Amino acid sequence: MTVRASISEVREKIFRVDHEVSVGERHCASGFEVRAWVAQPDEPGGALHAKPLPIEIVTKLKGEGGVYA
Repeated sequence: MTVRASISEVREKIFRVDHEVSVGERHCASGFEVRAWVAQPDEPGGALHAKPLPIEIVTKLKGEGGVYA
């Protein structure tokens, strides 16, 4: 079984990870998840709030100059 993950979209506060699953040459499944960069809550159990991705993370996720989509 092979699982491949790739970043298909990077925005100011979120990024999308696409997944492909195969066994040998046979494609078995695909899916995606959208993840947000969040600040730690001010208190335990507090609300999460999305914040801009640091440029260093954007650069690594995009593998290039770090420009938002």
